[in-house]
Amino acid sequence: MYNSYKRKTGATQPQNYYSKCNVTSDIISDFFMQPGYTEIYKNNLPSTPYDVIIMDGDKEDKSFGYKGILSYPYDTQKIFIGDYAYFTYGETLSTWLIMSLDNQFLFETNGRILKCNHSLKWYDETETLITYPCVIDIIKKTGNPTIDGKQMVMGNADRYISIQSNPDTLKFVRDKRFIFENRAWKITDIDTKNGTAQLSLSEDSINVAIDDLDNEIAGITMNIPTTVVIPSTSEILQGGDTLPVGQTRVYEIYKYVSGVALSNTYTFIVSNSNLVIESVTGNSVTVKATSTVNVSCVISATNIVSSNVISKTITTSSLW
Repeated sequence: MYNSYKRKTGATQPQNYYSKCNVTSDIISDFFMQPGYTEIYKNNLPSTPYDVIIMDGDKEDKSFGYKGILSYPYDTQKIFIGDYAYFTYGETLSTWLIMSLDNQFLFETNGRILKCNHSLKWYDETETLITYPCVIDIIKKTGNPTIDGKQMVMGNADRYISIQSNPDTLKFVRDKRFIFENRAWKITDIDTKNGTAQLSLSEDSINVAIDDLDNEIAGITMNIPTTVVIPSTSEILQGGDTLPVGQTRVYEIYKYVSGVALSNTYTFIVSNSNLVIESVTGNSVTVKATSTVNVSCVISATNIVSSNVISKTITTSSLW
């Protein structure tokens, strides 16, 4: 791509796309005629598209499943390491993690992207369900040299996860557990740098009392609270007041009688399409924020027995 610009402008090692290259409109328009041209959006914000070219990598890239990405020559950098890039791959909308980037020249900001193959789920310290796309690889161990000095490669139970580095994933610590592949895993090492977090994990024992294998979430507490939370008779819809776009959270409602939480059954509705109900279980609802930030949405819970309606207003927010 740089060679095409260079031939048309006569530029030699420009330091800035706009100040050193006499860019004309026909050069810019060439970008949109490239075979790999497409629009992407980032980090679950489809209302803000970006123009890029998606390219096949070299032989080494292909063996690891990488593709290349080249940004349109905006006057400021628009894509960064650790961004989730969403675009149609084949006929399906897919999620890719930007793993590396060369931004020396704005006209050739390019890097490598890797297709996410899993959604990692966990509960944070406030018992909010967090979900992020990630890339899971199998770690290989090498043994002693064998015939012809070559090493035998032995598969083991370890896994390697690449995920976006953000305020949620920066809270990861060693021995934190996850569920995927119908097995339990725990973090053995963490390397956070340049917008991504690299996790090494080893297999752990499944705890049938708290691990949810069907939904792939480790450490769920199934018990309904029976202690005095609020010493009065009331109905309270519990959960955070903000929800980042693309994230999922469980909201629970209990009817308290003399301070004791009862497990009544409720129906749930949301006020607009910026929230989507993913599942309902008795006195809890799982919702996901979809596309727009800083929008107020209302979750309403109706007690099936008393028909009493309890509502809670939450605001969609950005991941950062």
